[in-house]
Amino acid sequence: MNAMRLQWLTWPQVFGESREGAGAYIIGYLFYIIWALVFAALSASLVRMFAPYACGSGNILSYLFPKYGRNEAKKREILSAAAAAGVSVAFGAPIGGVLFSLEEVSYYFPLKTLWRSFFCALIAAFILRSINPFGNEHSVLFFVEYNKPWIFFELIPFVGLGIIGGCIATIFIKANIYWCRYRKHSKLGQYPVTEVLVVTLVTAVVAYPNPYTRMNTSQLIYLLFNQCGISNSDPLCDYNRNFTDVNSAIEKAAAGPGVHRAIWLLMLALVMKLVMTVFTFGIKVPCGLFIPSLALGAIAGRIVGIGVEQLAYNYPKIWLFSGECSTGDDCITPGLYAMVGAAAVLGGVTRMTGTRQAFPM
Repeated sequence: MNAMRLQWLTWPQVFGESREGAGAYIIGYLFYIIWALVFAALSASLVRMFAPYACGSGNILSYLFPKYGRNEAKKREILSAAAAAGVSVAFGAPIGGVLFSLEEVSYYFPLKTLWRSFFCALIAAFILRSINPFGNEHSVLFFVEYNKPWIFFELIPFVGLGIIGGCIATIFIKANIYWCRYRKHSKLGQYPVTEVLVVTLVTAVVAYPNPYTRMNTSQLIYLLFNQCGISNSDPLCDYNRNFTDVNSAIEKAAAGPGVHRAIWLLMLALVMKLVMTVFTFGIKVPCGLFIPSLALGAIAGRIVGIGVEQLAYNYPKIWLFSGECSTGDDCITPGLYAMVGAAAVLGGVTRMTGTRQAFPM
């Protein structure tokens, strides 16, 4: 007896259209905007209802024990441990969680709080690993594995990515501060729900035509971190390669038309996401800062990585590439550049120089 399989249908298919064509594109576009506005309105309503009662789990637990609930210094210790545990679970990095708590959350961080926060972060990571929410052996969302180590001369583009990340962070911080000041002293601040709906509408209208802004941001980051192989079908991996053996090393190859088109789309996505993050960070519905910062840096890093990769392919006899890149194998990993760029922008936006290094590890 054959098992029944459930198959997801796209909205054009629900209305009797095919997956391709102008009609399918328009229907998908409309429902993309409609669902964005529905969820934005729902989120804004929930925030207005429950924001006055919202607080972290550490703050709730501190009131269960008079020793901590009546002592602000003791309460800060619990909040520091709770923040470390939350970041540890989000990124699968207990050390990064402790560093985040040290750099961003706590103004008083004695040695005993350090060890307690680290123990709390370890327990949180262990529970996450036991639950296995991602259905694999890893406790991180963006797990990638690279077969080739970085080369010494790549420190030069890595430094360049650090400069680019700092510039992106500077533009974002200054523009966001200006926008928040304008919101505070204008009538826009009196209509927070309307602002959320307008920003959502503009974001949905602008984001849908570009596949790299249309997709989920976490999915985009994973795509940019990932290494091209035989199973990748995204235009980012459209190289002139002939895979004859799955286990053979990936050889250097010229970028195909798909890569060239993807680079232009990524450049547009970088500008669009930077502008959209300026307006979305600070509105009444929490939109986050970590994931948008990682996405901005990953886009910039992937573009730089592809550029260095093509330099190594077209000019293999330059002294920079004459050593490790002279064997014919692909010696440059663009996904690694995306990871370095993500760390650079995140460190520039949040000013967390230590924590940003622990997250990618």
